[in-house]
Amino acid sequence: RRKHVVEPFKIPKDWFRKMAIDPHPGTPSHVMWLAISPNNEKFIYDELYYSDKTIKEIAMMIRMKRVEQGFGKDIEHMVLIDPKTKLVDKLRGHKTTVIQDFRRAGIGCIPAQSKFEPAYYKIIKDLQDEKLKVFAHCRETIYEFRHYSWDNFRTSSTEAVTIKNEPKQIRDHAMSNLKYIYNSGVDYYDIYEDLEDQEEELRKLRKRTVYSTGY
Repeated sequence: RRKHVVEPFKIPKDWFRKMAIDPHPGTPSHVMWLAISPNNEKFIYDELYYSDKTIKEIAMMIRMKRVEQGFGKDIEHMVLIDPKTKLVDKLRGHKTTVIQDFRRAGIGCIPAQSKFEPAYYKIIKDLQDEKLKVFAHCRETIYEFRHYSWDNFRTSSTEAVTIKNEPKQIRDHAMSNLKYIYNSGVDYYDIYEDLEDQEEELRKLRKRTVYSTGY
């Protein structure tokens, strides 16, 4: 805990930021914000964790969090969501997908990759290298880190317990979001430098156009 939990600080505007959403109709929903520094340190800098909230209410709370975070119109550079949300829940009488409902509520997002193992090894390495930190007010994320446990099973009543290569899916909403973010890639990307390069290319193109046409 001492190594990985830090007091909150203002995230610089040029750090690459991602958000992940793990929504559920019957259990608490979790939203995670993670920033990547130029030296590839990762900071989980904010979260939401609430029960019994509609998609519109979660979307409103996300917008309020964005205001609190102080980035103005510069929202996260990538927004991910549980890939199951691209399916229509016909059992509950839904006609649209959850991801469509979030988009209609003003939260643009894309389905995440849910494979566990690739993300797990990257997360473990970053924890060992002290490259992954959590802001102290992200209580649910800290709780799940401290209580994460592995599932196990017996192939028969007489055989030894075998450890499954995956965690127990009990109160793992923050860990699911962290998995989504890591599966999307967690290397720093300077989006502002890339925009400057694009603007420079456009300026060169305009000059060439003027020289070739005379206008």
